[in-house]
Amino acid sequence: MTGERNYKIVQRFLNEGDLSAMKEDAEFYDYTRVEPVTGSQAISDYIYSHYNIWFQDAVADFSNIVKGEKSVVLEFTFRGIHQGEMHGISPTGKAVEIPMCVIYDVENDIITQGRLYFDAASMLKQLGISSIDSW
Repeated sequence: MTGERNYKIVQRFLNEGDLSAMKEDAEFYDYTRVEPVTGSQAISDYIYSHYNIWFQDAVADFSNIVKGEKSVVLEFTFRGIHQGEMHGISPTGKAVEIPMCVIYDVENDIITQGRLYFDAASMLKQLGISSIDSW
């Protein structure tokens, strides 16, 4: 039952924007970035940017959800059209389709950390970016 409870906590944060589901000083590691995003509001804003600022019509199509006693693993395909400046990359208007995986650690009924994994080189290629220097 703990895994299902942990999944509901993650859903509260992701689907409802409930910041109380995440530890106030939680860290979110997007391993394409040097530093983690720190704090529940900053993490919420970062995820919001992916789906509402950097990409238009962005969706996550989930293919695998693992509801564990300590973590919730979400495997999905991210799809969207690049419409906003993202990490110094001007909007390209190009569509991307990128497999991703995010892991949320849950302790004492609160998210303490998140880790996002994806192939950034594949995304840059889909955006028509030939040099990683611009990333």
